[in-house]
Amino acid sequence: MKLRLGYFKSIGGKVVKGDVVIDSDGNRVAIKSSALLNSYNLANHSDDKCFIESFAPRKNTGEQPCGDDMPVLAEVDGIDGFDAPHVVFASQWKWRGDGNLTAWKYDLEALIKMQAEHDAEKDESVKSVYTQAMKDAGELPSVGMKCVLVNCNCDHQGVVMFISDNYTIISYEGGVGQFREQHFHTENITFKPIDTRTPEEKQVARVVKHMNMVTFETDEAMVKSMQQAGLLAEIK
Repeated sequence: MKLRLGYFKSIGGKVVKGDVVIDSDGNRVAIKSSALLNSYNLANHSDDKCFIESFAPRKNTGEQPCGDDMPVLAEVDGIDGFDAPHVVFASQWKWRGDGNLTAWKYDLEALIKMQAEHDAEKDESVKSVYTQAMKDAGELPSVGMKCVLVNCNCDHQGVVMFISDNYTIISYEGGVGQFREQHFHTENITFKPIDTRTPEEKQVARVVKHMNMVTFETDEAMVKSMQQAGLLAEIK
């Protein structure tokens, strides 16, 4: 597995000159110029199709350079400590003081493991939600899935506990910390999917729909570029 540039940036990481990236065409790119640096840090740049091959050492400025939970390798007293036997997080290093910590870089292997855990959690979350794609395919939610059940024009959002041709049971929150189960005749209900889109994806969809109503067909990629450039209103 490789470290995706998109994941690295999503947890607060930034590339610096000397880092090596594999671009979306599979080319190995050593970041040397400020223009290229800004391109990878600021622009979308097919982030999920670009990967980080290696990190260059960064100079210690006396301030912790990244979030507490970022895995970091450090060079102390000029001795190469970049091959640490265990994961050390940024908050565990002494950045200020006598200046023993001279250089640092992100722990690539630890970041790849963090990415794998993140992807696994995301996959599990998606599997447990009844989606629009499932509904379009004519599928019904299975036990354990979150969905919206519609009965007599009333929506009930919850988790499917049991489903058969005759009965469906869902569990839903009936109050703070209180969960209730309710039985329905399956033939009298319909199921609606849970919207799994991010706020950013919902914003892009709203803008595309609105612009297509008043002008020519709008390209989604163009709207995403506007969003990334800060030209759309702040998401509430």
